[in-house]
Amino acid sequence: MSRDLRVAEISYRLDHEGNAYRIGTRGKAVGMLAMFYSGVLIQDSVGRIGRSGLLPERYSERRGDRAERVLRFDHTRNRMIGLAKPPEVAMPPGTQDRLSVFYQLGLMARSRPALFQPGNRFTLPLASLKRIDTPTFSVVGPADVRTVRGPVPSLHLKVRNEADPGDPVIDVWLAAGLAMLPSRIRMEEADGKVIDQVLAPTD
Repeated sequence: MSRDLRVAEISYRLDHEGNAYRIGTRGKAVGMLAMFYSGVLIQDSVGRIGRSGLLPERYSERRGDRAERVLRFDHTRNRMIGLAKPPEVAMPPGTQDRLSVFYQLGLMARSRPALFQPGNRFTLPLASLKRIDTPTFSVVGPADVRTVRGPVPSLHLKVRNEADPGDPVIDVWLAAGLAMLPSRIRMEEADGKVIDQVLAPTD
C-alpha cells in the first residue's frame, strides 16, 4: 500500500545579475513530521552564466544540525574540489551541481529544442559530493503536472546513472509556460523510497 503524504515545504529562489547567478533552496518538515524533524535543509549554488549556460563555482548543503558540506569548481584548471580522498577530481566541461542541473536543463531546452524531442537521449556531467557522474537524460515527452492550481503543461525527462544502479532514478518535468523551469522533481531510491516535489504556484 502506498500513501501520498505532504511531509515538507521547499522554496527555490533564483537570482542573477549580469553574468552571476545564485540558486538557493530552503526545506522544512510540515505536519506531524515537524514534531520529529525540526531541522532545515539548506542548499546553495553560486556561479557564473557563460555561453553554454550555468558555470557553478560553489555548491553547499546543510541538513539540520550537521556541518555544512561544500563543493568548489575550478574552471581554470578543470578541477572539482570535494569531499573525496584526494579531494580534487577532474571536471569535464559543462559539469553541474545538484541544484544548477535542473536550471541548466531549462536553458538547454530553450536554446536547443531539437535535443529535447521525445525519444532523444543525452548526457550531462553531474557532481556529487565526492565524484562526478555522467547520467543519461531521456526525453519522455509532453505531460501535464497536476498542481493545486490545476494542470501545468510540461516536458518529462528521466535521469539515470547507468554506471551505478544503486543511484536514485530521477524524473523531472520542465514547465513550458515557466521558461522551462522545473514543475516537478521525483526521486526514487534503490530501496523504493520516493521523494516527489511538485510546484505550488503562488499568486
